[in-house]
Amino acid sequence: MKGFVVLLRGFNTGNLRMTKDALSNLVRRLGYDKFELISNTGNIVLFTDGNPSKILDEIIHELTVNFGQNMFGHIRSFDEMLLLEPHLKALVYDVQQYILFGDKETSKELYEVFELIDDDKEKLDMIGHDLYWTTPRGYTLKSFGRIALGDKKYKKLVTSRNITTIKKIIECIQHG
Repeated sequence: MKGFVVLLRGFNTGNLRMTKDALSNLVRRLGYDKFELISNTGNIVLFTDGNPSKILDEIIHELTVNFGQNMFGHIRSFDEMLLLEPHLKALVYDVQQYILFGDKETSKELYEVFELIDDDKEKLDMIGHDLYWTTPRGYTLKSFGRIALGDKKYKKLVTSRNITTIKKIIECIQHG
């Protein structure tokens, strides 16, 4: 089955709160009837063959109107999400594992920034135009994470998901 995953940035953080039911209703109002919400952090798995940029624009627009401030996100095809699966490693207790979603240019730029950081505690690999980042627990907003997730420049350009969430999304796609 064809479909897409919408990955919202900053959803259900700070004042940007929305229940799963409210988000489900918003997605239904846009005409999508076959979808799943994974966690409550802005992961929408849509079983549709629509135009990805139109889908993302519609959802972002509705959320921007709802919250009264600009919302951001990314969209990936099921095929792009499934490309991540072979790279996902087993969970390790003392390490955080994330996928950073961005456009090709931003991911390439962040990869180059990472190469300039002299810190052997973290690892970064490029998978397609997304980044697989491994960092010690408690270290997420230090070093590279401070730049990729904390710098205003990247706020609307990058969103992250931990490996547990990515695995749930992939499982949903596979069992759709």
